[in-house]
Amino acid sequence: ALGTLGYFYHSLGKFDKAVAKYNEGVDIAQEIGDQQYLVSAWSGLGQAYMAQKKYQEAFDVFKPLYEHYWQIKDTRQQGLTLYNCSICAANLGDAKKAVEFAEASVRMLAHVDDPNVENARALLEQVRSSLS
Repeated sequence: ALGTLGYFYHSLGKFDKAVAKYNEGVDIAQEIGDQQYLVSAWSGLGQAYMAQKKYQEAFDVFKPLYEHYWQIKDTRQQGLTLYNCSICAANLGDAKKAVEFAEASVRMLAHVDDPNVENARALLEQVRSSLS
């Protein structure tokens, strides 16, 4: 329910309220050991932080989210999470790290034939050009 509230606040552009609800969801999911809900809350929280342009906070959320997807061998979600990490790194001024994340995202998304690979490729080109 808190994740749903977070989603609705997010869709209304009320990012502070969305962050609060997602954080509550993370706390409860950790307390009761519900991995599925925890992943959903982390994902929403990271997206809400990105919408607020709080890229360090978003990155700090995406890191454990990526680790979770790595543990369960969900290549698609790993690729999508690395895409978000690349956006965060680029906006934090770390173009080299942004390129590394984007390259890994492209590899993973291409491996599973995910259509989001085109967005990842475009991001990769964008961050590579910032290094020039």
